[in-house]
Amino acid sequence: MTVIIYTFEMSIIKVVDGDAGGYRCEISSKDKNDCSYFDIAVQAVQEETQDNILEAFKRSGGADEDAGELDFSVLLKKREKKQREKSECEEVDVWEILKKAKPCDYEKIAFQYGITDLRGMLKRLKAMKKVEITKSDAFLRKLDSAYSVDKGKRMTMSVEVADPNATVRWLKNGQEIKPSAKYVMESVGNVRSLTINKCNLSDDAAYECVVDDEKCFTELFVKEPPVTITKLLDDVHTVVGEKVEFEVEVSEEGANVKWMKDGVELSKETAGSKYRFKKDGKRHILIINEATKEDIGTYHALTNGGESKAELEVEACQHGPTAASDHSDSYSPQQDDQYRT
Repeated sequence: MTVIIYTFEMSIIKVVDGDAGGYRCEISSKDKNDCSYFDIAVQAVQEETQDNILEAFKRSGGADEDAGELDFSVLLKKREKKQREKSECEEVDVWEILKKAKPCDYEKIAFQYGITDLRGMLKRLKAMKKVEITKSDAFLRKLDSAYSVDKGKRMTMSVEVADPNATVRWLKNGQEIKPSAKYVMESVGNVRSLTINKCNLSDDAAYECVVDDEKCFTELFVKEPPVTITKLLDDVHTVVGEKVEFEVEVSEEGANVKWMKDGVELSKETAGSKYRFKKDGKRHILIINEATKEDIGTYHALTNGGESKAELEVEACQHGPTAASDHSDSYSPQQDDQYRT
C-alpha cells in the first residue's frame, strides 16, 4: 500500500507582536476531520554582538587601549540591571495579594495593579466564597478559585476529569462558549483546558466548566498594563483669583489618574466644587477655578506606572496705578489736569 504524504505550510512574512497566540490547523477528508493546535510566541530581536560586549569592557590603565587589565564591572552592572528588570516583570497573582491584604488596602492594590472595577471584583469574590464545596464524582481537579492575566496576554484554565471520554462545556457569565480563534478548547487524556487569546476587559468575567450535571466555577480578572506618564506636569506661578490648570499626558486612553496635593488625595467626593477633573483622550487635567493662598503646595499626578509633580505658587493681587483703569466710569476733567503738568 502506497502512503502519500502531503505537506502544507503557513508563512507569516513580517512578524509583529499581534501574531503571538494560539493557532489551529484543521484537516477535512471525506467523512474524516482532524485538527492540531500550536502556539506562536513573538520575542524582541537580541542585537547584542561580540563587538558590543567588548565595548562594554573598560581597561584599568591609561588612554592606551592595550594598557592595563580588562575591567568587568561595567558588564556586570549591565547584567545586574537586566536581572532586576526581569524580576520586576515576573507574574503577580493579585488575587493572592488581595486575600492576604486588609480591606483598607484594597483600593491601593487595585490602583497599583490596574484593576479597573474593584467593587465588581470584590462583589464577585464574595459570591464565590458562598459556593458550597462538595465532593465531586466528575472532577479529579477543579478550576482554581480565581485567575488573573494582563490585558493583551493569553490565559489558560484547565480541569482534570474522572472519565477520559467525558465531554465538557465551558460557560462565560452563564453563556456557553463556542470554539474560535479567540477561545481554544483542548482535550488531552483526562485534562480539559480553555485558552483565551489576547484577553481584554470584556473577558473579565465568571467562568464555569460543566460535566453532565456537575460544574465548577472560577473568576478571571484582567489587569490593565502599567500606564506611564508621557508629558510631565509644569510648575505654575499665578495670582489670587486666577484659574489654574495642571495637565499630564499618559500612555493609554481611559487610564486611571490619581491627583494629590501635599500627600492628600483629591477626589470629586472630598474636593467639592474647589477642583474639577477633566479627561480628553490621553490628557488628564486638574482645574482650580479661583486660586487662593490655601492652594499653594505640591501637586502630584499618579498612575500605576508613573508619577509627576509640580509646585503651585499664588501671590496676592498687585494694587497700583493700573487699578484706576478698573474705574473708567468715574472719569472727571481734573484727571487730565494732573497729567498735563
